[in-house]
Amino acid sequence: METDIKRLIEQEPDNPEHYKQLGNHYFELGDYEHALECYCKSLEIDPGFVKAAYNAGNACYKLKRFDDAVNWWKQVLKLSPEHQKTYVGLAEIHYSQHKVAEATEMYQKALSLDPDDVNALVSLALIHYDQAEYDQSIELYHQALNRKNDDPDIHYNLANAYYDSFMYDDAIREYSETVKLNPGDAIAYNNLADCYLQKKDLVKARDFIEKALAIKADLPAAYCTLGEVCMAAGEKAQALDALGRVVRLTGRNDMLGRYAKNLIRDIIRCQ
Repeated sequence: METDIKRLIEQEPDNPEHYKQLGNHYFELGDYEHALECYCKSLEIDPGFVKAAYNAGNACYKLKRFDDAVNWWKQVLKLSPEHQKTYVGLAEIHYSQHKVAEATEMYQKALSLDPDDVNALVSLALIHYDQAEYDQSIELYHQALNRKNDDPDIHYNLANAYYDSFMYDDAIREYSETVKLNPGDAIAYNNLADCYLQKKDLVKARDFIEKALAIKADLPAAYCTLGEVCMAAGEKAQALDALGRVVRLTGRNDMLGRYAKNLIRDIIRCQ
């Protein structure tokens, strides 16, 4: 393919499309430096070539030259103000730089141009989730599921938003849909157990812990939930055993390990 494109360039050296195609070839190979060179050559011939400018921004993004990517994409928007993918790319960079307001604005603009962009819906939902704006997050996840209902990750993220909103029945429904679509998701089974723990249904909580551990026998989160279930049932020895496993599996400096260690201290103090 590379040879064919270079032959076309020899035949038509002033055709910017050929350089863009060669850049795309290098991009697919992961050679982003050479891809960028080709896109720049294409733009030397035609400074208004939107696709080449957008792809140059993509190459810079892959090279982690984010300021350069932003500059290329701003050029794209000057040439084509409704280039939807450019707003998505800018949103990703802004959010990676913790510019929440700017990222939100870019995703909203992208969605105004393409309301069916599931990735943009999910990304904006995650921003709201990270800001503890659970109602907005839930609404966006539902919009995403209206367009892609068979995605277990979206159901999982929606369940997390419901859980953090203390809406445990809704969280159970979405975690259940997650494991229906992805039966090997041990974390989702553990989260189901946690929901039932919050509802004080210890029997169902234990059932889902068993399912989680059947998939991943060394899952620290499942042992932590088991420890909490045992604490709720007044089974101190079993709780200490489960929580001790968490510390051994994660280490004392891991966040979950520290949480388990604090629970162990609480149990010992009450003995």
